[in-house]
Amino acid sequence: MENILDKNTIEFLTVANEYCAFLEKSEKFTRKDFIAKMQKILPLLYLKAAMLPQTDDYADGEAEVFLSEYDYEYIKNKTSQSLGSIDGYINIFPSEDNYAEYEQAEISECAADIYQDLKNFAENYRSGSDEAMKAALIQCVGNFKDYWGMRLISLQAALHRVVYLNTDDDDEENTDNGRDAINRVSTADPQPEYNGNSLINNFLENYHKKI
Repeated sequence: MENILDKNTIEFLTVANEYCAFLEKSEKFTRKDFIAKMQKILPLLYLKAAMLPQTDDYADGEAEVFLSEYDYEYIKNKTSQSLGSIDGYINIFPSEDNYAEYEQAEISECAADIYQDLKNFAENYRSGSDEAMKAALIQCVGNFKDYWGMRLISLQAALHRVVYLNTDDDDEENTDNGRDAINRVSTADPQPEYNGNSLINNFLENYHKKI
């Protein structure tokens, strides 16, 4: 399957890696800079995903899942902390299969959902296995159409409202207040301390491109 290494696929992989790296180091940015960078990378990510090769092929196997539930929650919480009081529930544009109903999700959840698919895609490509790359590409194209593409559009719309329509002059230093608290683990069921054994920590330094 030649599509696994064609120009459009490699360009998408590059942007996917940049998006994942950005969320992994989100604590380095102020809330204003975080939102500004998200504003720029999301449309590029959508464009590159829309240009991925379309195929009717079927993969011989399944793409490997690299991210654990803990990895997902870790990224979601980091994103929520970067957004601070801006993080909250938004309406997700309905899919073709469910066009009559809107779904609600947090902004940080949408960002983490996109991250999850892109990180698994990128890690399957890192494996160097033709079968894994083919399965990952087919799965990513399908998930973009049916799932995270809608989340990306909804996330971009929410950030647009924050940047251009929001009259709240919250101090950036108050990002620990407000909606970020909903993503923290209940004190009755605390998460184990992040111990560096997850995929994110192992590969964090491999994705260091700056946006």
